[in-house]
Amino acid sequence: VTATRRAETAQEVPISLTPLSAEALERAHVIDITDVGFLAPNVQLQPVASLPGFATFSMRGIGVGANSIRTIDPTVQVLVDGMVVATQIAGQLDMFDYERIEILRGPQGIFFGRNSIAGAVSLSTGKPAEEFGGRAKFGVGSHGLLLGEATVEGAISDNVRGKLALQYRKFDGFFEDKNDGTFVPALYNPAGTEPGSPTQDQMAQDSFFIKPTITWTPTDALEITLYGQYYSDDGGSGMAQAIVDPDQAPLPLETLFGYTPSTDQFRPNNDLIGESETDMMQLVAEVNWEVGNGVLTSVTGVRDLEFNSSTDVDGTPFLLIHFPDNEEEASQFTQEVRYAMDLNESMDLILGAFYMDAEQKVIERREFTGLTAGRNHFDYNYIQSDWSQDVQSAAVFANWRYSFSDKWSTSLGVRYSRESKDLSLTPLLGCAGPGFTGCATEKTDFSETWSNTSPRATLEYQASSDVMYWLSWTRGFRSGNFNARAPSLAGVGPADPEQADQFELGLKGDFLDGTLRTNISLFYTVYEDIQRI
Repeated sequence: VTATRRAETAQEVPISLTPLSAEALERAHVIDITDVGFLAPNVQLQPVASLPGFATFSMRGIGVGANSIRTIDPTVQVLVDGMVVATQIAGQLDMFDYERIEILRGPQGIFFGRNSIAGAVSLSTGKPAEEFGGRAKFGVGSHGLLLGEATVEGAISDNVRGKLALQYRKFDGFFEDKNDGTFVPALYNPAGTEPGSPTQDQMAQDSFFIKPTITWTPTDALEITLYGQYYSDDGGSGMAQAIVDPDQAPLPLETLFGYTPSTDQFRPNNDLIGESETDMMQLVAEVNWEVGNGVLTSVTGVRDLEFNSSTDVDGTPFLLIHFPDNEEEASQFTQEVRYAMDLNESMDLILGAFYMDAEQKVIERREFTGLTAGRNHFDYNYIQSDWSQDVQSAAVFANWRYSFSDKWSTSLGVRYSRESKDLSLTPLLGCAGPGFTGCATEKTDFSETWSNTSPRATLEYQASSDVMYWLSWTRGFRSGNFNARAPSLAGVGPADPEQADQFELGLKGDFLDGTLRTNISLFYTVYEDIQRI
């Protein structure tokens, strides 16, 4: 693992982490990062209900809540091949062709410090092998599942190796909209009929994933690897379904619309068939150069994303509230440089710097009814917001490790971060119509800058070759945030930064001649200035 930005075995690292190899992911039938969350304690890697792929991750009780506000930074940082993923959209990453995953619990204030106040998930693609080879996997399943994967790799020349991995997945979804439920005459549905909404499968997926990887070794001391990804998905949106509890009083849905939903939880009846389109491209360049007594590493990343979606939020065959034709774009550039060196046999040092520039543009639309008695179709209201945000984050960090003896060692680290955000916002306001025309266009600009110093201190005791104890204190930081979905300009903010100090006592040990592995940690967190919407 590389939890401390150097290659070590997981049992040597004084951090609570869960490492997962490609073989472990295969055995667990992991599809995306949500499944990874079930394989580690105190980790929830779930999406928000209303939008597909929007990450609302949490670790050790620190998360962002169940909202999809794009201007709210994640508390759990995701890194793909060393590149920080700046936006939570398309955060439900596919787990295809990763050599290992490292789930790091607790604040990562030094090495993964860009707002990693709760933890980090690091995904690493394997580098191409020298020998020519490949593998293919094909599968079929229920609900129209079709899966195809193929990987080929090998030497292209004496010092160049390449790998190409492809995946195609098609899935009809678990939910089938057949206009089920019963209807009787009621105030807002005098005829007592089904409104004639469309019928089809819900939450389908049709995705294509391509990952090219090239490694060039011009000298024994220099290695350059390019990790590419392109992902396209045309599928369903988040899916809502109205339910009625027979032990409760009748809901307005029954009394006003005369509609009683099906008791089959996989048979919804929506008047808007939700859909989403995701297109993502990224490229990461990693350079490792042996210089002096250490290794100089540079990780440069770019990522572009487009995401469009429409969602039936009310989960009924009537238009109560829809999120139609939402549009967004996101792009980012990141650069990290670090130097890991051995000062002598008992001391080593890591020095580094980080920079990120991330831009996001979003149009959010809402369509909802103004109920009118005696009408099958209602007078609709339309509201829209239009905003863009630019985030610039910079940091410098250092970590010094010293071994007093074969058994005792300590680490001291610090990271200084500075983050600026510029938001240009037209809030959610009504449109003059018809539809989404005549919407407000006036922009209001917001700008703020925050800084933070996050330390970390660790004491390790290697009781034997198989047992290690550690005691640590780590500070995590999440910068201030704007609320781009606030109902008024006064509520946009910004919110102040939040901070978490975590104290941890841990044990990692192999017992009974290696047949029993026991990793235990006790942690106590002081969580201050918590941001909540």
